Amino acid sequence: MRTWAPDAEASQLDRAALIQVTRSSLLEVVEQAAPERQDVLRALREASDVHLFHPDFFEWYFAVRDRVGEEDEAGFARELDRLEQVLAVVQRSLERAATHQAALQVALDLGGVQETVTVQRANRSAQDMGGSGTRFRVLPEASPQRVEQIAAGLALLQELWPEAHTELAQSVQQLTLFEDDTLKSFADFQRHGSIFMRVDFLKDPVILADYLFHEGSHVRLNTVLSVSPMFLNPSDAVYETPLRGDPRPMFGAFHQMFVLVRIHELYQRLSRRRPEYAEKVVELRSKLESGWQVVREHAQLTESGEAMVSSIGQVLRA
Repeated sequence: MRTWAPDAEASQLDRAALIQVTRSSLLEVVEQAAPERQDVLRALREASDVHLFHPDFFEWYFAVRDRVGEEDEAGFARELDRLEQVLAVVQRSLERAATHQAALQVALDLGGVQETVTVQRANRSAQDMGGSGTRFRVLPEASPQRVEQIAAGLALLQELWPEAHTELAQSVQQLTLFEDDTLKSFADFQRHGSIFMRVDFLKDPVILADYLFHEGSHVRLNTVLSVSPMFLNPSDAVYETPLRGDPRPMFGAFHQMFVLVRIHELYQRLSRRRPEYAEKVVELRSKLESGWQVVREHAQLTESGEAMVSSIGQVLRA
């Protein structure tokens, strides 16, 4: 049964299932649209799971999928031609992550993201949220001082909740720091496995642990939803939620509920050691109750979704 709690075995199984779906989907697309591209088919079959479960590969995957049905054979061919380059970019990212593993206890790439579709969309979001859109800037590879700060946040997460730390290590391959006057942090399924965070948050290990786990939980749930749908609501149906002023589709409401129950538990664990965070626990529980109620009342749940929502209900009844 699926629950909200971090589970290393379930995380690995869902990751493997998503890799299989991604590989099979791409092979089917290429075999149907460009069967002569045996080089691409061979590369997809031979690529390691580690290379396929990576933000740069997922971004290429969506670019290829977006070309399907556009009747743009030249554009589709150009995307296929990029596969070798994309796999090389992934390899460099994995090598950068390996250099940080000893310090972080997690293999995280802390640089390398440039002008991607995700970054462009984040810039637009900053403006839509009332920011100037002029300060949004992705930072390059983290300095040694910032690596130390990230290590402190990860160490606190591991100390408070080892299972959460393990899940983060399994789910997230890349942490990109940015500057902005509006956005705080985000994850985007088009760069699945990557999380983005405002550099200000590195100064406080508690805030950093919070946002690392927060965004890592979005990545985790995106993996789950890719292999096991939890609700059947139409995407154009929207609902009021506790964390956003604008109505959100069920996808956003479900994500809020999932992240809130986890961050609530994280601060509960923290408050047992540092009582000054007790008020934060009360605040999060109130938001969790509201978020859970939205999903409970409006979600057209699948069997997996019902199990998830029920497990969160048990937290609220405790």
